[in-house]
Amino acid sequence: MKNYLLFIFLILLISNFSNGNTIEELETEIIRATQISIENPDSALTILSTLEQEVLKTGDPKLIAEFYRRKANCYYYKSDFTKAEEIYLKALELRKTIEKENNDSTNQSEIANLIYNLAIVTQYQGKYFEAIEYTKQLEKLYLDLKDYPNLAFRSYNYTAKMYYFLGDYEKALIYSYKETDIGKKIQDTISLSYSIDFQAVLMQGLDLYDEALKLQLESMKLREQIGDSLLISYSFNNIGSTYIMLKDYQKAKEYFEKSMAIKLKYNSSDLAQTYNNLGVVYQNLNLYDESEVYFQKSYKVCTINNNSYGLAKASINLANILNLKKDFKLAENYYKEAFEISLENGYKDLIIDATSSAQEFYFNQKQFDKAYEMLLLNTIYRDSVKNDDVIKKITRLEAEHEFKQKQVEDSIVRHQKKIKEQALYNQEIRRKELLLWVFGIVFFFVIVIVFVAFKAYQLRKQNQENILKQKALEIEKNLLRSQMNPHFIFNAMNSIQNFISENDSYSAIRYLSKFAKLIRLILENSLHQTILLCDEIISLQLYLELEQVRFNNRFDFSIDLDEDIDEETIQVPPMLIQPFVENAIIHGIMPLENKGLIKISIQEKHDHNCLICEITDNGIGRQESAKLKQNQGKTHKSVGMQLTRERLASLNSETEPRMSFNITDVLDEQNNVIGTKVIIQIPYLIA
Repeated sequence: MKNYLLFIFLILLISNFSNGNTIEELETEIIRATQISIENPDSALTILSTLEQEVLKTGDPKLIAEFYRRKANCYYYKSDFTKAEEIYLKALELRKTIEKENNDSTNQSEIANLIYNLAIVTQYQGKYFEAIEYTKQLEKLYLDLKDYPNLAFRSYNYTAKMYYFLGDYEKALIYSYKETDIGKKIQDTISLSYSIDFQAVLMQGLDLYDEALKLQLESMKLREQIGDSLLISYSFNNIGSTYIMLKDYQKAKEYFEKSMAIKLKYNSSDLAQTYNNLGVVYQNLNLYDESEVYFQKSYKVCTINNNSYGLAKASINLANILNLKKDFKLAENYYKEAFEISLENGYKDLIIDATSSAQEFYFNQKQFDKAYEMLLLNTIYRDSVKNDDVIKKITRLEAEHEFKQKQVEDSIVRHQKKIKEQALYNQEIRRKELLLWVFGIVFFFVIVIVFVAFKAYQLRKQNQENILKQKALEIEKNLLRSQMNPHFIFNAMNSIQNFISENDSYSAIRYLSKFAKLIRLILENSLHQTILLCDEIISLQLYLELEQVRFNNRFDFSIDLDEDIDEETIQVPPMLIQPFVENAIIHGIMPLENKGLIKISIQEKHDHNCLICEITDNGIGRQESAKLKQNQGKTHKSVGMQLTRERLASLNSETEPRMSFNITDVLDEQNNVIGTKVIIQIPYLIA
């Protein structure tokens, strides 16, 4: 219905312009077109595109500048900040060409609005120093215009926040104090209370909790003068948080309860935070029952308001308190829920909190496999956050360099050298962290070799066996996470142990190296719904090579990819072909007396945007395989094939064309079965 109305609107709009329009009419149409820009920026841009030629034909700089400003707003609502910045700059250039009229400040106000918009979009791109440069331009403009409210908020407040994001609390305080001075001058009590609250946050960042508390009490008194109960409740909550940092839990409890009483009157969604804070207080007072009650309340409010971040946080707190109360089953459920919500929404800080607490929980429960898994995830995400911080630090240093380069020409070389050195140092640290495990393993083996020179043969053999078993166990855990066939895991483990028992450590390490590479690919691929076709083929190649070794080269294989297929751009679901190949090996090739052959052919079906994968073997065929199972009394059903069918059903609910597979017998000229062919249709995406 919305699309239909939009179509009608466009038809009417085009018909109106067919006869030409005045500047006033164009202004009206531009405003009407952008009324939907917040909810539907794409539709607004479509409408504006029909107006653009008419607007440009007028040659009116004010109209064209306003048109560009509203067009840039649409890109801002789409979160395309680079495009928004480009168009805001066009509008700003036009505004600056307009001559000032006597006693007319409208154009200067519009220039200020555009500079403020540029500060916002450059901040969202991480260009903090450019944003600061824009806010400092605003300071001069608003002083000339004597627009003190905007001077306080858009210039001083925004500059303070930029320095806060950069971790420069001292400069942030300087500009926050300027905002406070303006608030006192124009007697804007609400703005004044917020600026003082922000100064308290900066004091907390500097670990000056007593100073933060004084500022929060001052802000609370201002809000009491205003008489806004909700604002007062925010002050109570902030003061309580500072008392927690000071470990004065009774005082913290007193203020949180005051905040809660007000928020309950207004049924505020912010109740979840206050409930959570009260739970923390009672937990520190060792009153676990009361703590659980408030964490449950926080959990309920977050559920009602679809606050996924608060819900994950409440789940972690509930799990911790239930663990302390020895309700281990329920605690485990909340740990799982917290982890799933955090992972789904990409809350890295909460993933780290959840996995850290869960790892300790499982360790105390002697569930060492799960504890290991949580520890591994915690390490991965801690490294990820650390890498993100390094990247942000490099970006900020580069931005600072560019800013200072514009201001101080004679210091360019010095700053450039300093920033490059810092960037190289950070990159070296990051490289070392990424290669930590590789270097650790190499170093460990060097130590083992040196140690072997002074020890007997039996001790060396035992050490190598322990190392290989430990690595095999780690690989097995990773494979279980990727949902591979457990028979393959344990058969691979047996192959490694056979090499060990035969004193063939070289073959064991070589086999284990390929096995580890396959696991790494599967773990990486399991994080994505689709992967590049080349990665899928590499995984399949490794799997077949491992199975060749495990079955003493009882079969050969080939993988034929159509030369027209660009495997570097086509994306397919991961691990979709492997279960069919495994089925061909186990049920078709292994019962053969002669050497088996598996051919895998992948071709493109252009008219349907899908791949056709054919898996052909020269095995005993389906009927003979079924008879063999019956004669041997086997009733086992292939779990891998069942999981594949369920997975195809799930994927078909999301893709078009549908995925499918067909299994047929390969016949010779006398209609004798000489093998089996599987044809799989796989829709693909272009990366």
